This record gives sequence, C-alpha cells and structure tokens, in this order.
Amino acid sequence: MTTALHIALGSAGPRIVPPAPVPVEALLLNRKVEEAALLLPRIFGLCRAAQSLGARAALGLPVRPEDRAALADEILREHLMRFFVFWPRRLGLPSTPLPAQERMAEAVFGPVARCPGPGALDDWLASGAGVAPVLAAMAVRFGPGEAVADLPAATAESLASGAAQENSPWLRHRDSSLLAGIAARFGRGPLWRAAGRLVDLEACLTGRLAPEADSRPGPVLVPTAR
Repeated sequence: MTTALHIALGSAGPRIVPPAPVPVEALLLNRKVEEAALLLPRIFGLCRAAQSLGARAALGLPVRPEDRAALADEILREHLMRFFVFWPRRLGLPSTPLPAQERMAEAVFGPVARCPGPGALDDWLASGAGVAPVLAAMAVRFGPGEAVADLPAATAESLASGAAQENSPWLRHRDSSLLAGIAARFGRGPLWRAAGRLVDLEACLTGRLAPEADSRPGPVLVPTAR
C-alpha cells in the first residue's frame, strides 16, 4: 500500500494534492482490539514503536514497559541520525558513524556528558566537543529572529485539525532552562528546535523520557522523534 503527496508550482502559486486516505476503518472493522493494535503500526510504518504504543493506549490496552522502552530506543536512534549523519551533511560538515552505546553520552555532549546549562551554551558551541559543531553551524546560519515560528503547543485533540502548531520535542521539555535561554536569544528557530532534540536525547540516555500516553479510549498524544 503506497500513497503520494503531489506538490506543483503554477502561476497561481503552489498546489498541493494530498493522497487518498488509507482505508483504515475497513481494515479494522470486526477485528479484536489486540489484532487492531498489532495491525496499525504495519499500516503506518513511520515511527512504528510510537504507532504501536499510541494504538494500545487509544484502544484502552495496557501500555507495557517494553512498549515504552522500544519507543525510547526509536526516538534515540532518530536523534542520533540527525546529529551525526543528516544535519552535518546539510551544513557542510563531515558525517560520522553512530556512536557505540557505552560512549554515547560523551560522543554527543563531549567530556561533560550532558547538556550544557544556559550560561555555558556559548562555551560549549565553541568547544568543538561532541555534536557542538552541528549546533554552532546552525547558530551561524540562522541569526536571532531568523526562521522563527511561534506556534501554539499541540495537544492530542488539536493535532487532527490541520492547523499550524508546535509539535517538537519541546512539548515534553517545557521547563528546560537551556531551551528557554535559546528562545530568548534566538527565538524559536532552527537552533531552538535542534537543541530540543539534544535535550530529548539526554532524556533518552538517562532514562527520563517518560511517554505520557495512558491507556484510555480516545485520542492520545505519543512522543515521537519526527
């Protein structure tokens, strides 16, 4: 089953034609709840662990420890791919292999092995330690106020509305002093969003990433990396 989003630029501006909706209802009717929870992540292959946990929670099934562990691993890998492979390529920096588990914190943050505090951000960006060169390159390319989007926070109910909303890792780190400091200096732009992934990555490494999805029928909000 494949779908495609068509985007074309014409004289009247961009024209976006969304794909036909996947016939999810027809695929799930008359199935047992457990079967439906197993099937949904196979229909939507993106972020499979998140789809699985969300399906179980929304259908009222218990969210198991292994579901949460799989989600944290999925998010961690997505963040690492961006910091070590995707973003360096786009910024003209060399990409590197993903670090081994036993040295992951040092490979990401440098000798401090944790996110810099808001007062230490400039020193960390200039240190060349860990993935600091990636964020430093973003800070150079996007100055204060550039590419900023101040959007309302997404909720489980608002995500289906199609309205522009903030759906980044900041949602689960709203009390981060590092992110608050970057937002005050640069605005909610590329550096702020990249730092949100950095804070989220630290939470994955320290076991503090706590998916909030509880088992209750209806809409649920599940953390993902994309």
